[in-house]
Amino acid sequence: MIMKQILKLVRKLLRPFAPALLFMLDSAAYFCLALNRFVGWTYLRLWPILGIHWYDHTFDYLLTPLSNRAAERGILANRYIEPGDAVLDVACGDGSVSGNFCSRQASHVDAFDLDEKAINHANRKYAKPNIAFFVADASRINFPLEKYDVITCFALIEHLTPEDAGRLLQKLGTYMKSDGVLIGSTLFDVFGANKKVHLNRFYSVQELEAFVASHFEEVVLWSSLSPNRVDFYFECRRPRIQAPSQFVNHCAEVISS
Repeated sequence: MIMKQILKLVRKLLRPFAPALLFMLDSAAYFCLALNRFVGWTYLRLWPILGIHWYDHTFDYLLTPLSNRAAERGILANRYIEPGDAVLDVACGDGSVSGNFCSRQASHVDAFDLDEKAINHANRKYAKPNIAFFVADASRINFPLEKYDVITCFALIEHLTPEDAGRLLQKLGTYMKSDGVLIGSTLFDVFGANKKVHLNRFYSVQELEAFVASHFEEVVLWSSLSPNRVDFYFECRRPRIQAPSQFVNHCAEVISS
């Protein structure tokens, strides 16, 4: 009771200074935003020479609203995750999608990446009791669970050869529950993306749809436009189960961007 009276008195005393306080807070906010964007912009420009093949999406939040891919992917994934679901996050990169989003409702999340440094980062920043981060090669791994309710595969298939990407989609289909869903994305090559890391390039919606639909009976696609890039998302259900086959090639190194 005494504390409330003190706060009421403080507010009353400060009210005449409201315009000055508002100016100070506005100035501080603009300064913080400018500093955040500078830090995010600097990381974005230096990332290719930092010696890592995964992107720390923490810096995306500093660039918001100019860059929001991590939040976009996470919010999208959470549209499909029900309380108690089992989720598989393929090529999880820095782990932010699983750590900040998928783990909120899922009973368990298996998240893996080929890059050991990325997994170390994920375990350091996003460790939770219901997430298992681990290093694995998608071409060889037998996933921990037999079936998953939701599988995410963001920004991966463009980094694999067409053959390996097709085999991966086929394999993921066998790990989906009968009513499960695969949510993925790929970067369209309309702005001259780096051909050294994009082995499987798509130049039209029709090309992507034909590629994904060869492995799933139900496919829905939509796009997300951001500065200098177009991300295309695909929702896949009812996998076309083919005869089992071995992955004869290793997947190319996963680059989560």
